[in-house]
Amino acid sequence: MNGLETDSDCGGGSCPRCADGKKGKTSKDCLSGYLDNSTRTCASCTDGTMTGDKTDTTCGATLRDNSGFPLPSSMGCPKCNDTQSCATNADCTSNVCMQHTCVSCFNSMQDGNETGTDCGGACHAKCPIGDGCKTGRDCLTGLCQANDNTCRAATDADYCGPAKTLGAGAVTTITGETDVGKSTCNSVCKTF
Repeated sequence: MNGLETDSDCGGGSCPRCADGKKGKTSKDCLSGYLDNSTRTCASCTDGTMTGDKTDTTCGATLRDNSGFPLPSSMGCPKCNDTQSCATNADCTSNVCMQHTCVSCFNSMQDGNETGTDCGGACHAKCPIGDGCKTGRDCLTGLCQANDNTCRAATDADYCGPAKTLGAGAVTTITGETDVGKSTCNSVCKTF
């Protein structure tokens, strides 16, 4: 380093600006225009390291106003994709940060508070039979099996219909099963 250089052959105003990872004194010393004040090194959204106010190596911003917009002192990195680290919902393209990880209901994986893959929990999609559930609200059928927390098919016993029996050999419209002449409505019927 010579003269006013802040790192080898860069910075200080008389040399070219410094690349990511090189030392600087102010953001003007950096090619990216951002100086990580904690390490005094030039940083950018694409440097692949946890520098500046990023929440992951290439995204996020911890320096945000109350509306979620990056502050002028922020690096202004893009929002993070699913599975990347976040501090708030505003860090994520899905606008959902759970337990410091960006999640969504459209990433073909069970994450966040989903009870099944991209269904249940906070997702609008209801889970199919066999997927996980916490309550019937997580399931397409509205029925969650308590002993193993999976969505289950409806049975005739779950509904009270206008007819008490369908008649021997009739096929129910609820389950597609053949009725053997037993009552389909009893004290365990659910109301929806």
